[in-house]
Amino acid sequence: MSYFYFWLGVMLWMMALMAWLLFYSYTSGCLVFLSMAAFTFHVIKRISAGMFGKNKTEKDRSAPQTEAIAPEPLLGTVIASEVCIEGNIATSGKVFIYGGVKGDIHARDGLVMVMPGGWVTGKITAPHLVVEGRIEGECHAGKVDIGGQGNVQGILHYTTLSVDAGAVFAGSAEHHAEDNVVDFTSDGMPEPIVGMV
Repeated sequence: MSYFYFWLGVMLWMMALMAWLLFYSYTSGCLVFLSMAAFTFHVIKRISAGMFGKNKTEKDRSAPQTEAIAPEPLLGTVIASEVCIEGNIATSGKVFIYGGVKGDIHARDGLVMVMPGGWVTGKITAPHLVVEGRIEGECHAGKVDIGGQGNVQGILHYTTLSVDAGAVFAGSAEHHAEDNVVDFTSDGMPEPIVGMV
């Protein structure tokens, strides 16, 4: 049924040719007009069917099918620049401080970043500490990076320390070597280290 007007136009066109060959010019002209009208209806029907007449039960193959993706949970805590927190923060993720914290921060497995304009007054414990703002207090971290805008006043306990030009550090620093010592048993033989490779 979708090609009805097309085939009607073809049939009327052939009849118009036969009428023209038989010198029925008036009939031939009418059949040509009807043939063109049938072709026009066919084109209009095809265009409007493509835009409005799609079967709703049929999947549209032209549009890509996407699956719903669950949003990832946030893996960090952000203290905004206009926020000041009084209290302690304990997390296993990352902490980004653009504002202020008056209290202790303990990031067990994560990173603490004090951004430019951010400040902390208290004790910070984390595997990695990056300072671009200001810290007053005690810091315990495996790796400490004090950037060019960083200002640390207090005590640093670190394994690795880097201080960029322009940074300010006023206080004491205690280096703690990584544990790479093998314990000895009472018979003088080292205790085997058991772990996954």
